[in-house]
Amino acid sequence: MKTIHSIVPLVAGLLAGVPFLSLNGNPSEGAWNEAVVVGWDQERQEEFETTIKVWDLQPERNRNFYWEGDVDEAGFATGKGKLRWREEGAPDYGPEGLLSVYTGFLDAGKRTGKGKIRFANGEKYEGAWENDLPHGWGEFWYANGDYYQGYFSAGKMEGKGMYARHGMEVYEGTFKGGKRNGEGTVEWPGGVRYESEWVNGLETPESLTRRKTALERIAASEEAIQFGLVSSLAKNEYFRRATLDSVTYESYYEEGEFGFRPVADMLESYREGGLVRSEMPAIGSLFMEMAFENQETRQVVIERGEVEVIESIPDLSPYIVPRLGASEIQFDLANAGWGGARNCVFDFNLHRYGEGPEPGTDETYEFQIQLGDFKERLLKVDMTKAFEECGVDVAFAREHEYDSMNFRGKWTRDQGDAVYGRFAKYDDKGFLDSASVGLHARLSYEWTDARGKTHSHSVLYEGFIQLIYLVEGGDAMGGNAKYDVALQYEGENYRLPFPFSQRVEPFQDARFGLDLNVERSSHHRFRVLLHCSDGTMLRSPVCRVHLFRPRDLDFELHGIDGGGGEIIMPGDSPYLFPDSHERLLGDDELSQLTRDDLWRARNEIFARRGYIFGSDRGKELAESLGDLYQPVGGIDEIEPLLNAAERANIEAIRSYESR
Repeated sequence: MKTIHSIVPLVAGLLAGVPFLSLNGNPSEGAWNEAVVVGWDQERQEEFETTIKVWDLQPERNRNFYWEGDVDEAGFATGKGKLRWREEGAPDYGPEGLLSVYTGFLDAGKRTGKGKIRFANGEKYEGAWENDLPHGWGEFWYANGDYYQGYFSAGKMEGKGMYARHGMEVYEGTFKGGKRNGEGTVEWPGGVRYESEWVNGLETPESLTRRKTALERIAASEEAIQFGLVSSLAKNEYFRRATLDSVTYESYYEEGEFGFRPVADMLESYREGGLVRSEMPAIGSLFMEMAFENQETRQVVIERGEVEVIESIPDLSPYIVPRLGASEIQFDLANAGWGGARNCVFDFNLHRYGEGPEPGTDETYEFQIQLGDFKERLLKVDMTKAFEECGVDVAFAREHEYDSMNFRGKWTRDQGDAVYGRFAKYDDKGFLDSASVGLHARLSYEWTDARGKTHSHSVLYEGFIQLIYLVEGGDAMGGNAKYDVALQYEGENYRLPFPFSQRVEPFQDARFGLDLNVERSSHHRFRVLLHCSDGTMLRSPVCRVHLFRPRDLDFELHGIDGGGGEIIMPGDSPYLFPDSHERLLGDDELSQLTRDDLWRARNEIFARRGYIFGSDRGKELAESLGDLYQPVGGIDEIEPLLNAAERANIEAIRSYESR
């Protein structure tokens, strides 16, 4: 019988820490966690405090939380929203100290219903919840690359499910109390499988005999190497500093081959987020640590390595990014993908902000704009006609969007309706208070892939448009070697050598890293080859990789080439960056600033939105802006008004302040 060697990809660059969700958690061991939120009473012109409560399964960690959503009369977070957990003492915003992000439903402070959660160590669960634990059907991606799809009961695997262990084997069968229990099928790469039987996580003697026979079939085959994807987390030094919305990869098993692909909801959020940070060097890189295990009784000498690429196919799917900004009735769409889109249709609803229906695929849309083909790098969407049909005097709204102090609290219902139509909102005295619009939209289009197949795609968007500004102002691998492998985005049957050489003693392993990158988004099928001194060659089974490298849109986001007009340079206004609410600040700009300038650049974003500062330093900043500064309230009123560019710029500035 042949000896089975194994080349196993690990992944370096994992965020430090332990898993933040225990699927074996016990709700009775948790406790209520409370957060005091400071708000601003516009009518009384004073601050007020309210207490929000959520259930904490790990109270011993002394974590803080931030809830974006409704609160019931008893103070419990409830309904659909977003729940962030942070380390105690960590800042409210930015990646520092962020432990997890849950998006979904809460009932009386506990996760109940449909929801998804991502952790800073890369783990993710998406599915049903009950009593703050996974319960019902769901999917869980583990930090070490394991993947489970099936049913849960009180946080434990229960009933039918599929578990891919380290990418080395796939078990489909039944579980009980979080362990394999009953009958199931075990399959390895290449299609070798056997029927197994388990009792409380242990395999029966009869089943172990069938397992041994199956392993002998693998050893007798030409491919005498087991190849497993031990981790799905492709993170390097950048990703250790990134938010949970950064590019990550997950492993999968399909047609007898294992592979890596970008996390699906990451791609959707990339389309929906309205931003492209194309200068980030880590986008598109898949960083794997490989391990060769010598299971023979003799020394093995590896002289060199190769990546044998079977095929590389361009990813021609469009990544259409909306550039939605506050108060913009017109906005641009930018295509960060490498293929074009045809027959683009923009369906949308406009409603008074905070009062619209939950967006969904079955939503009926009131308005439609035929955009045609996406031939240029930017495509403009003009909703003026729809706003006018809703009773908005668009010309007046644009001219007076910053004049809120002249008519808020002064205009009657007739005056407000005449200018802001259905979007006007009034205080308890009947005077105009705000005019904010919630946008629910669906962009539908067709595109053709590199093989000539036509696809139909649609993306749901949510936006926030202000007709009145409520504010005018608020080595990851240690000592192991790493080799860069630059794949072609189009080609077949080519090899890429890397200079790995090492003597591996019996029953020891040798480790090295492969950093796969590419110029454009593309799909690849390859295997890893290790050439030995005795003339033998170790081959891994085929692996699939979808690398994500979007098109550079940096020049478009800065307003060039029809993307928004002339750039206002620092020094032309009281602001250090007068356009930080409209574009992304570049590394070349931020890297030159002093710590004091970084502080000002960050806080003038909040000042532009009307944040009321408590420090002398902040008050001096507000005073320096003169009439451009209009005080509004605290962070709870300001934070929802920040657009995508402002949020990204705040995080970018924080990263430089922490250096």
